[in-house]
Amino acid sequence: MSDVPVIAAEGATVVLDGTTLLAPTTFAVMPGEFRCLTGSNGSGKTTLLRAFPGSRRLTDGAVLLRAETVDTARPRHRRLVASLVDPVPVARDMTLREQGILVAASWCLWAGLRRTGRSLCSLATRLARA
Repeated sequence: MSDVPVIAAEGATVVLDGTTLLAPTTFAVMPGEFRCLTGSNGSGKTTLLRAFPGSRRLTDGAVLLRAETVDTARPRHRRLVASLVDPVPVARDMTLREQGILVAASWCLWAGLRRTGRSLCSLATRLARA
């Protein structure tokens, strides 16, 4: 097994308008390890989870994916991590196909589908197996 953590936080901290949402947090999850994130309401669990896919900016410290600082501008990082912390937004005025395209585009999969000629059905099949 690799000695590089799959995910890690190094002093990850979030302060918003003078309120600490996430106190400095440090941990590492090695390949093959299973961890649970527990804590009381308001302790920063959701804030920490939002930091990994980049939907919550840290005010100090870092979150790492395979020893690299998370950078959502990098497609590789977007492929490595996804979160479902809040309910999935549904656009009722979009067809299922349109919503599938939107999800594929946000996951940087649409260009690959168009280039290879794969359909949304093949994408759905692939996602169901993951």
